[in-house]
Amino acid sequence: MKTKRNPLQICLLSVLMLALPVVMQAQFTFTTNTDGSLNISAYTGSGGVVIIPSTNNCLPVTSIGDIVFAYYSGLTSVVIPHGITSIGEETFTFCDNLTNVTISDSVTNIGDQAFASSTSLQEINVDPLNLFYQSENGVLFNYNKTTLIQFPGGGSQNYNIPASVSVIGDFAFAYSDVASVVVTSNVNEILDDAFVGCYNLTSVKIPGSISTISDYAFLGCISLTNVTLCNGICNLGTYAFGECGNLTQIVIPSTVTNFSGGPFFYSALKQVYFEGNAPPNYNAFDLWIDGATSYYLPNTTGWDLYALLNGVPTALWLPQVQTGSTDFGVQTNQFGFNINWANGETVVVEACTNLANPVWQPIKTNTLTGGSSCFSDPQWTNYSGRYYRVRSQ
Repeated sequence: MKTKRNPLQICLLSVLMLALPVVMQAQFTFTTNTDGSLNISAYTGSGGVVIIPSTNNCLPVTSIGDIVFAYYSGLTSVVIPHGITSIGEETFTFCDNLTNVTISDSVTNIGDQAFASSTSLQEINVDPLNLFYQSENGVLFNYNKTTLIQFPGGGSQNYNIPASVSVIGDFAFAYSDVASVVVTSNVNEILDDAFVGCYNLTSVKIPGSISTISDYAFLGCISLTNVTLCNGICNLGTYAFGECGNLTQIVIPSTVTNFSGGPFFYSALKQVYFEGNAPPNYNAFDLWIDGATSYYLPNTTGWDLYALLNGVPTALWLPQVQTGSTDFGVQTNQFGFNINWANGETVVVEACTNLANPVWQPIKTNTLTGGSSCFSDPQWTNYSGRYYRVRSQ
């Protein structure tokens, strides 16, 4: 048996049904898409936990426009419900107090830098039924997990890039708390601004699978002190390591042949070690730190002209014995030391017993893997005195 409502009840119910969406969604401004659905174009609410509406006045809301919440410090959490298909560019960028984002299964497009540079963001969670994106440990990827789209700005300080990832997206780690990142050899692209403003990042090793380090990739990483560039890298983009105020030395592989304008602009470089010939474009280090010395290997070319055109000091790069190493001296009945030089170079260790009238004899040839080699001499006790030197082969 159906319950009948009187006309007054029906009238009041109709008023409530019409008024409720307006009250709940007055904080949003909508525009109409070409298909008649709605796009959120502005937000004027008080922040906190925000649940994006899926309808307004019976019309479906399917998209969130560009920069709608950008720089909005009041936002702490956001839920993007079923029905939303598109999130615009820079929509939630620089939301300093945003801690978590939930993305529904219906989202098929996320614009560039949608969640970039939000330094308190702990996790981005994607519905497992979504066929375009996925998340793992709060990190946002494309569906096949080949592109790392966004590392949450307030996430873990130590992060290993998953083996499936081949592309680190633009602004993927921008302004995050990350201190160390392990980049696998499966990665072949680091896009623009990928690590810009990572103030806590101290070291990074970039594999040779990455041919180009894109523009501004590590710009402003002020704590970066150790950068390892592996053979295979060909191009260093504009300001790629610019404004890295604690980066004092770096080794440039012989495969690097293209330098865009000022890849180390306003860094703190004092020593630059080149494994190959002088850069073909002689303005490669224009506007970089005054007084940085460029070290070059024997049998490499172009350095006289390089020094003349750049006005920077150059010097021959020679193998070095690391006397300050814990491996220097007597170790388990052997005398030894570490030798540092360019990766793949060959060093001959020679010994003599009399420095007044030395007769140097080669006793071991060392090929430096990874730029270093450990030498040890188990015969040192057979001599009253034993002296060593190293030379290139």
